[in-house]
Amino acid sequence: MERTLFVALFALGACDGNETNVNRVYPDLVVTPASVDFGDVAVLYSSAAPVQVINAGLASLEITSVSIAGADASLFAVDNGGPLSLAKDESAVFSVTFAPDTYLPFAAELVIESNDEEHPDLRVPLTGTGVYAPTADIAVTPQALEFGTVDVGETAYQVLEISNEGGATLTLGNAVQHGSGAFTLQGADPSGYSIAPGQSQQLIWAYTPTIAEGDNGTYVIESNDPDEPEITVTILGNGGGDFVYPEAVINCDETIEPRQVVVLDGSGSTDPEGKDLSFNWTLDGTPVGSDVDEIIDDTLPIAHFTTDVAGEYTVGLVVTNTDGVSSAKRSCKMDAIPTEQLHVELSWSTNSADLDLHLVMVDEVATCEDGLDNDLDGFVDCDAVSAEDDGPCASDPECKGGVSQGLFSLPNDCNYCSGTNDWGVLLDGADNPSLDIDDRSGYGPENTNIDVPVDGTYRVLIHYFDDHGDGDTVAIVRVYAMGHIIGERTLTMSLNTVWEVGQVNWSGSGSTPSGTFGVTDIYHLNVVSDADGNPVLDASGHTKSGPYDCFGE
Repeated sequence: MERTLFVALFALGACDGNETNVNRVYPDLVVTPASVDFGDVAVLYSSAAPVQVINAGLASLEITSVSIAGADASLFAVDNGGPLSLAKDESAVFSVTFAPDTYLPFAAELVIESNDEEHPDLRVPLTGTGVYAPTADIAVTPQALEFGTVDVGETAYQVLEISNEGGATLTLGNAVQHGSGAFTLQGADPSGYSIAPGQSQQLIWAYTPTIAEGDNGTYVIESNDPDEPEITVTILGNGGGDFVYPEAVINCDETIEPRQVVVLDGSGSTDPEGKDLSFNWTLDGTPVGSDVDEIIDDTLPIAHFTTDVAGEYTVGLVVTNTDGVSSAKRSCKMDAIPTEQLHVELSWSTNSADLDLHLVMVDEVATCEDGLDNDLDGFVDCDAVSAEDDGPCASDPECKGGVSQGLFSLPNDCNYCSGTNDWGVLLDGADNPSLDIDDRSGYGPENTNIDVPVDGTYRVLIHYFDDHGDGDTVAIVRVYAMGHIIGERTLTMSLNTVWEVGQVNWSGSGSTPSGTFGVTDIYHLNVVSDADGNPVLDASGHTKSGPYDCFGE
C-alpha cells in the first residue's frame, strides 16, 4: 500500500475581532477506479489491479476495514484489510487480485468501511472471467537427491532433471542452494532458463564429503508454474547428518486368526516438518501354502488384507514426503493362530487341481461285523484299526468278503460332502468338526476345525479328487492343536490317490495333544469307466473314482 500527500492552497478571509465563525470539517472518501474489470484471466493464474483511496475531506479519514464480499468472494483477494488512517489529502493504494478456478465469469465487491458519513461502506464492483490458456508445469526427478554412503574425500555424482510437463514455456526464476557446501552444482546456474513444453534440463550435482557424519541441504527453484511457483529438492549424503527423516508407524495386531480381515493403520506416521505423506504398503512374507499376494488400498494410510492360512505374515510400510524424502521401512509381523483347539489345514502347489481334506474320528473298537475299512487298504478291519489283522479277517465270510466300503463310507468322516457331523457328545456343537471352505480352483486352502474335541484319535487324509489338467501336485498339510503346530508334512500326489497323512491323539483337556505324522501310505483309486472305456463323471463333472466318490457335491 502506497500513500501520497496532496498540497492545497486555501485563501484566508479576514475577520474582525467582534465575531467568531466555527465550521465543522468532515472526511471525504474518494475511490478510483469506481469498478474493476479484470477481463479474461487464465485458470490457475492470477491478475492484480490497483485501487486507490483518497481522503478529499478536511478531517482525518479512518478506514476500519477493507474486505471482499459476494458469492465469488473466495476468488478475489485484497492485500491489506485495514485499519488505516489517512490525513487530509493523503491517499493509499490497495492491490486486488483475481484468480479464477474454472472457466466461468465471476463477480464480487471490494467493501471499504470508514468514518465517511456519506459512504460508510463504499463498494467497488469486481468482475472477471476464467478462460483456458496453456500453463507451465514443473517436475523434478528425483524429488530428493540421496547420494548414499560416500567416503570422505571421494566424489559421487547424481543427475537432477527439471522437466516441463505443461503446455506453455516454463521459465525458471531464482535457483538457490542452502545447507552443506559438500554438494556442488556442476555447470551454469539455471536461473532464468526457459524450458519448452515436453522438454527438460539436466543438472549434474557432485557430493564430496569432508566429514563422515553426513551432510544435508536443499535446492529451491522458482518458476512460472502457476500452482507450484516454488519447488524444493532435498539433498542428502552419508545419512544426512542431523537431517530428520519421515517416520513410518504401523498400528497392527501381533496375533491374528486365519481367514481374518486384518486392518493396517499407518496414520500415525509423521514428517518432521509436517509435510504431507504418501504411503506404500508391501506384503513381505506369508506362511507356506498361503495364496495371499496383495494388500488392498496399499497407497492409503489405512490398508487391509485377508489371511487365509495359519502362520506368520509380514507387512512393510514406507512413507514419502512431498519433497520425495522417504522413511526407513517399518515392518510388522503378525502370527495367525487358530482359535479352535484342533485346526487341520490343506493347501497345494498347482492352480487348477482339486484336493479334498478328510478328518476322521476313529471308533475305539472295530470288528469284522462292522465291515469297516478304517485304514483304507481295501480290506475290512477285524478289531482296532490294525493292518496286521486285515488279511485273515478279509477271508471271513462274516466280514463281507473283504469288500472295502471306500473313503466316503467311513463313519465319522468330515469332508466336503459328509453333511453335518455330530461327534462326541450328542447335539453338542463344540465337539463337532467344521470344514470352513472347499476350494475347487487350485492352491487351497481348505481347513477343518473343532472348537473342543473329545478325547480320541483323529485321522488326517488327503484325496486328490480332480487334476483339471495339472498333473502331479505337492500337497501341504499342517495340524494345529491348542494354537501350536504339532505336524507339518508335504507330499507329491497324483490323481486318484489318497494320502494317509497321520493322526492326532487327543487326550486330556487343556493339554497339547500328541500327533503321529509322516505316514506316507498312498492308496491308488480305480477310475470307474463305462462300457466304452470312458471315465464316468459325476453331476459336477468330476471323474468318478469307484467307491471313493461322493455324488451331489
